[in-house]
Amino acid sequence: MNDVPLLISPGSYAAFAYEARTGREVWKTQNGAYSPSMSPVHANGLVFLTTGRGETKALWALRPDGQGDITESHVAWKLEGRLVPEEPSPIVLDGLLYIVSNDGVVTCLEAETGAKVWSERIGGNYMASPIYADGRLYFCSVQGRTTVLKAGHVFEKLAVNELDDGCLASPAVDGKALFLRTKTYLHRIEN
Repeated sequence: MNDVPLLISPGSYAAFAYEARTGREVWKTQNGAYSPSMSPVHANGLVFLTTGRGETKALWALRPDGQGDITESHVAWKLEGRLVPEEPSPIVLDGLLYIVSNDGVVTCLEAETGAKVWSERIGGNYMASPIYADGRLYFCSVQGRTTVLKAGHVFEKLAVNELDDGCLASPAVDGKALFLRTKTYLHRIEN
């Protein structure tokens, strides 16, 4: 907001923006969902966040330049229903927003408009957020399957890899190394 850093904080039934330096509330939204756990993402001039769990769960794209209650005035678009993740955070690349639902459906949307580009089931259940590295998106399931997709306007599965136990934590990248934290081990995979 006018070069003032904001802290975006989703909460039950609302999301808030605070001036990062002062803690002053700048704006808020109101919704009927509870217990959001994904991290908000800022890209393409919008803030993307999920409202949480419940019948009214949704992914919102918000214009962050408002003041006061922006529930009606600054929502650029919404996605509602089963495709909305409860835990995994979205990722935005080259104007495309990628999400994975808790029950294993990856959806690619135009970040600016929310228009669906593609949506495909990759199987499994998901709590970990996807990551991007070297032109690839990595989705790690609770069951231990990592599905690797090519980022872009067309769904393209590059690989599926299995580990003995599941991933609850989001993977991380350092240089050419991919780190996967499963229920019992920390794996380092490097080419």
